[in-house]
Amino acid sequence: MQQVKFVHFSDLHLDCPFTSLGPDLERISQRRKDLLDVFDNIIEITKRENADLILISGDLYEHFYVKKSTINHINNKFKEIGDKKVFIIHGKHDPYVNNSYYKSFQ
Repeated sequence: MQQVKFVHFSDLHLDCPFTSLGPDLERISQRRKDLLDVFDNIIEITKRENADLILISGDLYEHFYVKKSTINHINNKFKEIGDKKVFIIHGKHDPYVNNSYYKSFQ
């Protein structure tokens, strides 16, 4: 039997508005950057461990708040893992709807 090594994560909520943090825009910006750093670390783990695929099970980003620059960043990081497969199951915060980046972004 062939083994498959994969990296799994969910609920990063990239570009979350963090309204619970109040009006502290610097803190909100830092928290958003922290989550993007977590995503970058996941890509590094995938490369270091030579995983066969990445499985993302929902809420990669916040549909109503995500910036195109974040989507570009995600896409560029996916390019770093070469021909490894990425499977994304959309969640409640990143639904597969008409104006979703899942539908409109190559």
